[in-house]
Amino acid sequence: MSRCVVSVLCAALAAAQALPANAGGHPWPMYHRDLARTGQAAVAGPRLLDLKWSADLGPGTVANYASPVVDAQGRVYIGTADGALRVFNPDGTPAWSYNTGAVQSTFFGDQNTPSAAVAADGSVYVLDAVGSLHRLTSSGAHVWTYDSPGTSADSHPAVLPNGDVLIAVYEYFPPVGANAHLVCVRPDGTVRWSRTHPGVGHVLSAPAVAPDGSVYVAAFQYLYKYDAAGNPVWTYVNPGHMYCTPAIAPGGRILLTDQAGYMVAVDPLNGGEVWSSRFGVFSQAPVAVTADGLAVGAAWPGVVAALEAASGNPLWQFQTVVDGSARRARSAASLDAAGAAYFGVDNGMIFALDRRGRMLWSLNVGTRTRSTPAFDAQGNLYIATDTPSGARLLCFSAVSPGVSTVGAAKALADGQPVSLPGKPVTFTGPGYFVIQDWDRAAAVRVVSGAQVAVGDVVNVSGLMGLHEMERAVVQAEVQRLGRCVLPAPVHMAVRDLA
Repeated sequence: MSRCVVSVLCAALAAAQALPANAGGHPWPMYHRDLARTGQAAVAGPRLLDLKWSADLGPGTVANYASPVVDAQGRVYIGTADGALRVFNPDGTPAWSYNTGAVQSTFFGDQNTPSAAVAADGSVYVLDAVGSLHRLTSSGAHVWTYDSPGTSADSHPAVLPNGDVLIAVYEYFPPVGANAHLVCVRPDGTVRWSRTHPGVGHVLSAPAVAPDGSVYVAAFQYLYKYDAAGNPVWTYVNPGHMYCTPAIAPGGRILLTDQAGYMVAVDPLNGGEVWSSRFGVFSQAPVAVTADGLAVGAAWPGVVAALEAASGNPLWQFQTVVDGSARRARSAASLDAAGAAYFGVDNGMIFALDRRGRMLWSLNVGTRTRSTPAFDAQGNLYIATDTPSGARLLCFSAVSPGVSTVGAAKALADGQPVSLPGKPVTFTGPGYFVIQDWDRAAAVRVVSGAQVAVGDVVNVSGLMGLHEMERAVVQAEVQRLGRCVLPAPVHMAVRDLA
């Protein structure tokens, strides 16, 4: 590794360590991690593809936009469109569940999924499909339900340092009208303050909160700023509509995406637009931003892009092309400590990209992935996906045990055991197939009659040995995980070939 790469990585990790700690020690207590909705973890995520476990969320269930949160005990909270909040232990076993009793379609025609936020004392707050806020104990017992002035909710609650909870809800009246409401609820279920904006449109934005207590929330064309007491400060008007949650970048600028595919930065002092940069044709995903100013957004038709938060200058773009066509990236990316991005797309593919936009790995085990991922304190990644039989919660391990790369396995002597998780199949032959590392550094034969195809992702275990005078994994056991987007081949000049 070059000194330049090392210095960049060290700088990124140092910046991530500057992230404010969440109250109660929860690694990912609310949507997009923190009150600023930065979407950046304080730890490194999975660099290799190692599917640690997969939990069934129930036959026929739909995850849709459900996004997990993680508490200090490592428990993972995820909602489904049947109005239920399900909680899993770190090993993937069920802990408890709570049914909100509310089911309703969203503005986009998909059923709502309840959103959770965990307070410093372990209390759990769930905003349901009809705009009611439920408070639960850390073991899932019901404490109270607050019926808000809204009749629909498509956003996520925010728990403030003093224990108050902010919710954004709306009252829908056909064909396009809606009254927007921002409500601050005390821990006892009473209202501290409430603000209403008649007729402005649907609120698909969760509140974002700055260190000084300022609150930002978007409703269609409008971004509103309130002070900590709920008093209006200014309103920013976008030429299009903003369906996303605001993110607060280093220095305080507010980052959003709009329906025209622009990423926009707004000045926190006066609400003026600082810069805008188009990277797609439509976006509803919030921006993720690192502590050192890398902003990552997702847009249609299937593009994820990184910009400089300070200037809006583009850094890279990644096309989510699957089977020859671009897939819509509706969910937000979540970033690890070094700025690696993790996200899903509409056909079910899940991608991991490094800070420079190069693919680390990909996997498709479902039909649609609109969930925004979350990390636990160890860097394990959680994301929900829809499958033909029902929704599932996936956990990807940040640390793969033992020899986990093909290159390291080939350095072992014959007869040594190997375990290679999450490798793409690049070739099939009679009685064998070939797998490779995601960085294309090494490949190896696997002697097996398993029915696999090029583009499959497999777990392989066995012994290092020889097959037709070539190093190979013999006596192999093979588990097929799903499909992938194969890493791009390395292009070399003729003079580089030995």
